[in-house]
Amino acid sequence: MGAYINAVTVDLLKFSEDFWEDARQYSSQVGLFNNPDVLAFGIRGVRAALDGNPTVAETAAVWAKVYGAEILVTNLGALDVPSNYGDVSLTGLWGPAVSTGIAHEQTIGVASFEGTLRILHTSFEPIDGLVQLMVETLLGQVSPE
Repeated sequence: MGAYINAVTVDLLKFSEDFWEDARQYSSQVGLFNNPDVLAFGIRGVRAALDGNPTVAETAAVWAKVYGAEILVTNLGALDVPSNYGDVSLTGLWGPAVSTGIAHEQTIGVASFEGTLRILHTSFEPIDGLVQLMVETLLGQVSPE
């Protein structure tokens, strides 16, 4: 039995003045990792790294180098989930809530359900106002209908 957890690190070397163009750039880079061949390549890389039986310290150093970032954003997208289960109605979903275990991490989980975008901030050392700033930035980029 085995498990494979994949994270993708995407960096833009330079931000443009166009918020949505930057978003498209990120999406196109992350989208490459939806390819089964790319995922298989990643699994082979993890197996090869573990074949050497690294120490805990070596594994932690690699994890921090590969997956360390100022902010980790996880996006479930628009969730196609039923909202009614008999007498129970689901009114909102938040997530995902994840932790990489790296010092000072800030994880933002994004999901949309029933037309509402939800943002979840997970951290052992949360930055005050981070989510509010994200909401203000997003709202500043959305044209009123």
